[in-house]
Amino acid sequence: MEIELKPKEYLALLKATYLADWLANAHAASSAHEDREIVRICRKIYSLADSFGFGELAPYDSRHNDYIPGRDLVEEMDSAYIADHVDRVFWRELGARLTDRVMDEKFGAEMDGWSDSVYRKRREHIEKRVEKELRENGLKNLFLLGDF
Repeated sequence: MEIELKPKEYLALLKATYLADWLANAHAASSAHEDREIVRICRKIYSLADSFGFGELAPYDSRHNDYIPGRDLVEEMDSAYIADHVDRVFWRELGARLTDRVMDEKFGAEMDGWSDSVYRKRREHIEKRVEKELRENGLKNLFLLGDF
């Protein structure tokens, strides 16, 4: 299959490919743990960058014998998407986990007998309080207990 792309369309594809690779593989402990199919597609897309006039965004690296994302591409994607995404995921996940913890500590096994609507109502109440606390104070009022 062949796809014809204009330079602007290719640039969007290059960025989307970079973001897909980042999402799938940023957490990988090593290249052995990466999604190899996504990496393969990235390299294929990166290899076309020069022919579309974007060689600096995905240059060939002779040390690795491969095409890599260029610094400008990495910095642009980080500032435009990744940093905000990571921040939002952090706060959303922190709120959800704190809500789970409060629910478990406050209600414990009692929750097993609740209907879905009762559970949602009580959880929503705590969730709103947790979100308000995090929005107003961030991490300021969170403490780790124990011997550090």
